[in-house]
Amino acid sequence: MLPKIKRILNTTFKDLARNRSTTLSSSAVMTLVFLVFTSFCLFAFAAIKFMNYVETREHLEVFFNTDVDETTILEIKNELEGSGKTAYITYTTQEEAAEFLRRRHSENPLILGAITPEALPASLAIRAKKIEFVPELNSKLEAIDKDKALIYKIGYNEDTTNLLKDLLTWVKIIGGVLFTFLVIVIFLVSLITVEMGIISRKDELSIMQLVGGGKWYIRAPFIVQGTIYGIAGAFFSSLIIFSLGTIFYLVKDQSATLGFISNFFSDLDWPAITPQLILIWFGIEILVGAFIGSLNSLIAVFRRL
Repeated sequence: MLPKIKRILNTTFKDLARNRSTTLSSSAVMTLVFLVFTSFCLFAFAAIKFMNYVETREHLEVFFNTDVDETTILEIKNELEGSGKTAYITYTTQEEAAEFLRRRHSENPLILGAITPEALPASLAIRAKKIEFVPELNSKLEAIDKDKALIYKIGYNEDTTNLLKDLLTWVKIIGGVLFTFLVIVIFLVSLITVEMGIISRKDELSIMQLVGGGKWYIRAPFIVQGTIYGIAGAFFSSLIIFSLGTIFYLVKDQSATLGFISNFFSDLDWPAITPQLILIWFGIEILVGAFIGSLNSLIAVFRRL
């Protein structure tokens, strides 16, 4: 068994060395394909993080009249929580609102002197479990305060909420379609790459078959080659993206544009970039590349040989 494997590997590497232009072009094509695919996956990951960030912001801000007592506000809070449609509700008292403003305007004595808890409204910051629940919670608040005696203002923009809901839906749909399309493209490109290698050696392979070369002895090197192309494409695409990410990190403070992008996305819940995470990323990419390369090679050799 081992001698056969060794012979197949020797044949494979001899073919790769002999057909350097094919090897380089095939590896370059796979690298480009995986670069596009990985870039899309990273973009999709960032989009998901951004959507999660938007969905975890408070959807409703309810400001109460200054004469509404705390017991009434807490009763409303409990009623909203009892609906099962809120992820959390944060209650801010008049004193806490005043303290927040004092910290914010600590360098302005004129404003500090005008801040008194009695003049500020207590408030509830509400986040719905789903953005679809926001209109229902808003309607519930309006029903609770039918006489307009409790609530001073509800911070809710129906048009913005509906726009955000539609945007999230379309991002998921378009992302799913593009992901499927890219998977198909990777499959077809890598399949064509392997088949072109087989076609370019058609005469040589015909001679090997005529002199009694076993089918698997002829097929196996192409399967190994396809696997190598997939691994090379996945590795080099990951290396390029990692290098670009490192450059971005090093120069972001020296560029206004890159600094703006970094600050804009800094509040998102990013995973910590550790050596272990980088190794896992490279490992997954290489495994995916090996799987796609070997699968397409199997299909190609059964189609052509």
